[in-house]
Amino acid sequence: MLRFAFVVGVAVGISLMAGVVPSSQAQPARPVVVLLASDQAAYQLGSSVTFTIAADNPGPDPTTLTFSSGQRYDIVVMSGEAEVWRWSNERAFTAVFGESSFPSGLTLLGRETWDWRDNSGAPLPPGTYRVIGSIASVPPQQGNVLEITLSP
Repeated sequence: MLRFAFVVGVAVGISLMAGVVPSSQAQPARPVVVLLASDQAAYQLGSSVTFTIAADNPGPDPTTLTFSSGQRYDIVVMSGEAEVWRWSNERAFTAVFGESSFPSGLTLLGRETWDWRDNSGAPLPPGTYRVIGSIASVPPQQGNVLEITLSP
């Protein structure tokens, strides 16, 4: 069973990507809700996490978002204020502007598996970690924050 937490995606002034337009020049927030879920809340050493990320358009009409590359979403794991893992790390995306339309309702963006290793490939110690999902639109839209725990 997936655990969901809901937060309205706020675009102005939030950036998980370097080089994003400053908030004073950013467009207004889009009516899309970014949803991130994990397959459980607590994990044992040796287990993997499955994340599901989706976009919910609560309005009656389709919403179109602009993207500066082929990347459509990202997932970031934090330990305290430090980023320890990013799904898009060392991935290549097409460098072409594009648009995606989100119909009214829920749109699945992806499912990703993570093995509790940091961006350099080193295993993480047991502890509690925060996970943030986002849509990589221009400007980006951040979603809810999950807490997951790794036990020995």
